[in-house]
Parts: sequence; structure tokens; C-alpha cells
Amino acid sequence: MNELKQSIQDKLRNLAKAHGKDFQMILTRYFQERILYRISVSPFTNNFCLKGGALLYAISEEMGRPTLDIDFLAIGIQRDQKKVEAIFRKICSRPYPLDDIEIQADGISVKEIMEHKRYIGIRVKIPISLGNMRQILTIDIGFSDQVVPAPVKMTYPTLLDMEEPVVIAYSSVSVIAEKFEAMIDLGEMNSRMKDFYDVWQLLISGNIDKEDLKKAIKKHSKFAKRL
Repeated sequence: MNELKQSIQDKLRNLAKAHGKDFQMILTRYFQERILYRISVSPFTNNFCLKGGALLYAISEEMGRPTLDIDFLAIGIQRDQKKVEAIFRKICSRPYPLDDIEIQADGISVKEIMEHKRYIGIRVKIPISLGNMRQILTIDIGFSDQVVPAPVKMTYPTLLDMEEPVVIAYSSVSVIAEKFEAMIDLGEMNSRMKDFYDVWQLLISGNIDKEDLKKAIKKHSKFAKRL
């Protein structure tokens, strides 16, 4: 293992120890941010809108929870497994020596995500490593023609002193609308109390436009006729 890989591993271990975090979680965060960086400098930077747990971590570490995947909404990309696979192989083939991660681009795989026999997206699995430390990074992609309100530009936080990814992401309004739909859809079966906490935190931030929120809920919710 070269000196740079060892140095990065040591820095990540020290970071985990200093903040009382699990090292594997820190390593996963590192891999995720470096994949986001590669997306941000690729021709596809405006085709993948960040959402989910990785986004919440960027908004507020308190809201972000350990997650093994990155969630995106694809914009302007066909719902085609072969094309999505080709896109990610192209993204991950670009070297970036300063973070020293290795991505096995020809090992990238994709499959449909099915839930209750209903198609909900495409899952991409990416073999990634830092020296002798290996993981399979998962990216879940949903598909839509538009996001309401429009996506925002976000500078994603980095664990170490490296170039920060600048990606498009759900606005706080879109996050609330999507979580609200899940609350209504699942009703009493919803065991994800963290969703309620996240919505409360975002609402008290004071940066939520009520009209934008109403439009977003109508866009996201299958129960829009009630609004």
C-alpha cells in the first residue's frame, strides 16, 4: 500500500476516533463523497439530483443517519439499465489521484428495484477500495421529468481537505414533500419516526416557502386531490 493510501486511512481513523464514530461509517462517507465528486465533474452533473440520507447529512449532520447508499432522482436520463450502467462506468473511469480510491469500473452492475411487485427505479452497485479496505457502494436511482421546486446547487461537505463536490440536490421543500407523502401513504404502519423528526427540523429552519411547499406536496403526493 502506498504512502498516500496509508495517510488517508490514518486520517479517517483519527477522524472517527476524535468524533466517536464507527470507522466503517466514516469510510463509507468518504467513498460516497468521492463518488459524488466524480459525478460533479462529469458531463452528467445535472442529470443526478441528490436526495435521501446522504443529502440530509449534508444539510445537517444531526439529521443525517448512517446509510450505505446514495439516493438520486435521474433527470433527462432514460430508464434503461444498460445506459445507466454505461454512464456510471464512464463517471467512475475518470482518475482522481488525490483521493487515491480505486473503482473497478468493469465490475459495476445494475438491476431494477422492485417493491411489492412495483417498479421503483434502478440500483447501481460499485466496487470501491482504498488500499486493502473494500466496499460495495450502492446507488439507488428514481426517475422523473421534473423536481418541484427546481433542484438547488449544493456544495457537499468533505471529511478531509479535498475538492468539494458541487451537485444538484432536492431543496428542503422537496425533502419535506417526499417525506410527507411517505407518512400519509404508510399511516400507522410507518415505523420511521426519524422522518417526523427530519420534517420538524426542516420546518423550524425558517427557510420554507409555504406556497412552494404546497406545490411540492401536490407534485409528490398521490393524495394531491385532497389538497
